[in-house]
Amino acid sequence: MTAAWLLVLGAVSAATGGDTLKGLDLALYHGQGMRDSMRFLMDYYRDEAPYLVRPDVDNAARFLLAADAAVSRPFGSAKNLESVEEAARAGADLVAVLDAQAGFKRDLRLEKRARVALRAEFRDLSGKRLVALEAENVQAPLVDARVRVRRDLYREFAAALDAAAADLESRVRASPELALFAAVRSSGAAAGPGTAARALSSEVDNASFRLPVEPTAVAWVAGVERYEDGGLAPHAERDALAVRNQLIGLGWPDRNVLWFSGRRAERAQLRQGLEAFRRRGAAAAKTFLYFAGRAVTDPGTGRTSLLAWDGGRIPLDDVLDAAPGAGAAVAVFEAPAALGPARPGASMKGRATGPSPWNCSGP
Repeated sequence: MTAAWLLVLGAVSAATGGDTLKGLDLALYHGQGMRDSMRFLMDYYRDEAPYLVRPDVDNAARFLLAADAAVSRPFGSAKNLESVEEAARAGADLVAVLDAQAGFKRDLRLEKRARVALRAEFRDLSGKRLVALEAENVQAPLVDARVRVRRDLYREFAAALDAAAADLESRVRASPELALFAAVRSSGAAAGPGTAARALSSEVDNASFRLPVEPTAVAWVAGVERYEDGGLAPHAERDALAVRNQLIGLGWPDRNVLWFSGRRAERAQLRQGLEAFRRRGAAAAKTFLYFAGRAVTDPGTGRTSLLAWDGGRIPLDDVLDAAPGAGAAVAVFEAPAALGPARPGASMKGRATGPSPWNCSGP
């Protein structure tokens, strides 16, 4: 068995840490935007919709509970604090500053939609930002404006809140930055505040540049460092995360970088991701495939398979077949000496297609 680093680049002519976070204790702080939104909701429904039964209490409480749950549910525990500085004293591992925007126009005749925007910024105990995640949803009334009543907007606000909260929670669970933070904490590498964040940060790993966004660019990036059976592929998740950050800097939209790490990199989800990549790649201006983890080669057939988190095998040919055919350029690396003394040697074989393929190999 070997460690495998697979890189596939493509271009065609046509123009997603859940369970890994359960070991962390979160300190939750409401930013000024969250506080203002709650006051607005209470005042708005008390003044504008008195016919609803306690709408001020119901809507403000519902807003608070849904937003808090979206951020705190993926973690082992969560404590609501009055200040960010209380996090260390509360025994938390990290801090989330939750902000929100939710509002309507005061004039019924001008009201056309209900909007909820949520933002959670995660920080380590030294105050350094790990990642900021955002989610937004807008619901417009489905009835004619002349007969629309305020009760419709009440329901639509609830729908917008549910959708935005669900989106934010999924982003928290899928965040590679939070997953890596959790992995470092669980390994004992973070002995003091800020240690984990420093271990995850470097000039190479974090792309500080931003090129113009190409809306159709799509990528499939996977990194499996700790396997279900206890096997390791040292640095694999960090390598994959660095690639993901570079892609976003190069113009890949964040939502189009299909990301898999930890438990999310099980065989079924990786295959689903490849199918999604195949569909989107058919009309993409740029495509990219990357895998860091372990691989096995069948001695009888000589065929190589990538190992998913749960030990499931994905034939390398299946991964390469997901790349668009027209104009595709596949880069295959075989560079044991380039991986450093802490990483086992990599051996990966593949094929190059398209008019301008290129290959690199280490000594």
